[in-house]
Amino acid sequence: AASSYTGGTTVNNGYLRGENTAAFGAAGQTITMAGGFLELGTDSAMNSYHVSVSGNWTARLDRATAGGGFTNTFNNLTFTADRTMGVYTGGLVTSGTAGLTFSGTWTPTTPRTPTFDVGESAVLAISGSLTAGAQTISLVKTGIGRLILNGNFGTWEGGSNIALNNGTLDLRSIPGDTGVYRNIDMAAGTTLALTQDAGYNFYSGINFAGNMTLVSDRATPGAAVTHTFGSGLALTFNGSYAIVVTNSANVTSGNQGLTYSSRMNLGANTATINVATNVILTLAGSANGNPLSTGAVRKSGNGILIISGVNSY
Repeated sequence: AASSYTGGTTVNNGYLRGENTAAFGAAGQTITMAGGFLELGTDSAMNSYHVSVSGNWTARLDRATAGGGFTNTFNNLTFTADRTMGVYTGGLVTSGTAGLTFSGTWTPTTPRTPTFDVGESAVLAISGSLTAGAQTISLVKTGIGRLILNGNFGTWEGGSNIALNNGTLDLRSIPGDTGVYRNIDMAAGTTLALTQDAGYNFYSGINFAGNMTLVSDRATPGAAVTHTFGSGLALTFNGSYAIVVTNSANVTSGNQGLTYSSRMNLGANTATINVATNVILTLAGSANGNPLSTGAVRKSGNGILIISGVNSY
């Protein structure tokens, strides 16, 4: 049944399952997760709650009856300690993906190293504004699901880092958000999607630790655009690895572009670059160095690879 209490809800351990869209009170109430599991067991979206994190916890996105997944949209997400937040689907989600979106402010605590563990068929989206002030923030992504960063993180300072250990990291942004995403450490088998309906500069450097996939994408269906990343941050190979550069079904016409504007550090390694059909990858270089250093490049795939600038590999 719907609840009307206003004192907030705290989970210290075990499971708390809500089976009414207002199970935890009216919209705007705070759920404090000191540990345990929060199960959302309704067939439509629950009220928009704030979540305060003080312990490791997991959101389990379920249904009351068997059916397709859908997205619950909550408001503010506050970390009062550096903890792991898991997002997984429940057993009654029989098709599609289940999502949890935080549309309000995101406030990580000092020293600001949260871990987001997103499971299979689950999507966690952080779409609000960062309110930590000018800070160096590290973020760890685990689990095979998708983490979407789609907020105004303009105070995310240089030296910040994202460790993509598993699954997909989907970087999106809003106008006026600059200098946001810094170095990204990509483990073997991971996917980085750059998603925006207009060409955008994502300000990211990448360190490779294995074969991986880059996706130049749109958020909604439409014609191809060209995204840029790099902006003075190197594309670094820590071994001889293969990169797949592709797009998605949201690109309905034209050649989707991806331009890396800074130096690609190969060392003595070999980069095998597979560019998919209807994709153009440009290694452009910048004032920070030529687009390629030493090492070797192997091109595969039906797409186009453009190398500009003077190179020494």
